[in-house]
Amino acid sequence: MGLHRDGEVLGLGPFESEMRRRLWWQIIMVDARYAMLCGLSHSLLPRSWDAKPPKNVNDADIFPSATEPFQDREGPTEMIFCLMLNTFTKFLVDSPGLEAMILASEIGTSFEGGPSEAQMVECRQCIENLGKELLSLLDRYCDPSAGPVHEMAIDMRTHLLKKIASLVTPPKLRPDWGEQGHTMQDNAFKIAVLSLEHNEQNYMTGKDKGFLWFSLVHFQLDIFMYVVGQLYRRSEGALVARAWKQVEVVYTFHPELLDITSNKTYSMIATFVLKAWKKREEHMLSQTGQLPEAPFYLESLRSLMPNEAYYSEPTPPDPYTPAYLTGNRRPVTANSDPGFEQFFGAYLDSSAMEWDMFGTMPMSGVQQTGPFAGFGLPPAEW
Repeated sequence: MGLHRDGEVLGLGPFESEMRRRLWWQIIMVDARYAMLCGLSHSLLPRSWDAKPPKNVNDADIFPSATEPFQDREGPTEMIFCLMLNTFTKFLVDSPGLEAMILASEIGTSFEGGPSEAQMVECRQCIENLGKELLSLLDRYCDPSAGPVHEMAIDMRTHLLKKIASLVTPPKLRPDWGEQGHTMQDNAFKIAVLSLEHNEQNYMTGKDKGFLWFSLVHFQLDIFMYVVGQLYRRSEGALVARAWKQVEVVYTFHPELLDITSNKTYSMIATFVLKAWKKREEHMLSQTGQLPEAPFYLESLRSLMPNEAYYSEPTPPDPYTPAYLTGNRRPVTANSDPGFEQFFGAYLDSSAMEWDMFGTMPMSGVQQTGPFAGFGLPPAEW
């Protein structure tokens, strides 16, 4: 359709040119998202596009009969979130392979063919520069007195910069992670818990400003499934307590997960939550002589699930090493955690997982979004 060409270059009118820009940048954002969801590192869109970014104007400022090009407003407009998304998306498009370096940095383990330390440093610098660019954009075009959209953007700035600061800081230097191990599996679990905590911040921010729906749209069911699976394996530690708090947050803001009769995926998650809680009760009873207080959602799940569904012990799958750490396309048996592969490898396609511990129910209807909370842009598979 030629939308990658700027309307002014083609001699089109100001209104059509501006609408084409808005549409093209939305296409870029959606393409970047689904390319990553599919594990693709390069877009199939034209690389030589010259469509300019949309203007910082209100909808009322543009009209079909205009004859002069529209000019950016210097103050706040309705476009603040679009400008943020466009800046973030352009950064991802201009930085192919960056998401793989981010994950390699999080793992803290070198592997054959992986990025060098110098590349890691450059990666962190790029992310830090993105933070500065977003901060400059918000300082220029965002005013909390301009309405709830701008209030939301101001709050999102704080969350986003904290997220960026977390990404550019090596795991071993993060004080909030504690000393609960630095293995690949530990780091993967920590990343997943932090992602859910970031979701909670977004929920609380949007709840009071009428934009809770925006945060709920980007709920990462795949990451929640991974955390629940890890809670079956982990019984103690501060991070486990934080993870259980997030399970309660998720069921608070996503009551649809209690609909286990019509959704098999939710039913499997419920089974695993109950199995994991049973193990937590046993551990707490052995350590303190007391049972932990059961959260509200457990009573609902127990009333909906037959006892044998969660009191019978599942057979865990054989452990293996993620394929991308060995250079093989197929995983190899080793002392590793299968949940790690599910999170970093096939977790974007939950229907392809072999989760023996969930029983024999087929997985379906899994919503696929990713750890860049608020933007819904997940990392690519290596």
